[in-house]
Amino acid sequence: MKTRSFLLPLLFLFFSAAANAQFSFGIKGGYAKVWQSNTTTSADNSKFDGMVATVLLYRRVNKYLEIGIEPGYARRGNARHFNNNLIILGYIDFIDLEAMITPTDLPLVTQHIEVPLMIKSNIPLVNSKFIFLAKAGVGASWLASGYYESNEYDYITGQNISKITSLDFSNERIYKRWDWGIYAGTGIGYKLGFGMLAFEMETYLGQTSAVNFKKAKNRSINYSFSYLIDL
Repeated sequence: MKTRSFLLPLLFLFFSAAANAQFSFGIKGGYAKVWQSNTTTSADNSKFDGMVATVLLYRRVNKYLEIGIEPGYARRGNARHFNNNLIILGYIDFIDLEAMITPTDLPLVTQHIEVPLMIKSNIPLVNSKFIFLAKAGVGASWLASGYYESNEYDYITGQNISKITSLDFSNERIYKRWDWGIYAGTGIGYKLGFGMLAFEMETYLGQTSAVNFKKAKNRSINYSFSYLIDL
């Protein structure tokens, strides 16, 4: 109910804005620090490096407000998903448990296609050249692919061997690959050329897992550059 009450006003603003409203088109990409919220290890140990790359399409409602979508790619996961028996983290249905001889501290990496619906505020600063940005939104996220590292025991050498295995989607229902989450961010833009160059900091708070809708909530803090052109 809370999600519906947030989405409906955004959709109404996007489709009912004036016919002559201005559009902006652009791209955004950058670095992300990613983890999953139910990791019991320390924050530094559970986080690892991810990335984001998105297309931006916004429609101006008025001088200070825009509504848009930011479809794109996100690399997420967890750096210590098997530590302390946390095998339940996230994507257990896509992992071959029989091949896991020993628990490991090696990472789970997931590749997502996401489509967030955003509302953005633009506040002019010095001589209207600099713009303060604030944005928030909600969106769906599709687990496109992923892999995990594990240690397997080699009976010939008597040693554990690190192995990279792709997530297996062959026996699972499609709905288990969907997540949804909340986006919020801020940034500083500078009017340059035909549009605006901006540095943005954004957080993603996944609300459910792709498997059981209770565990392995994806989290990320993104640091990115974007460029929007007024159409």
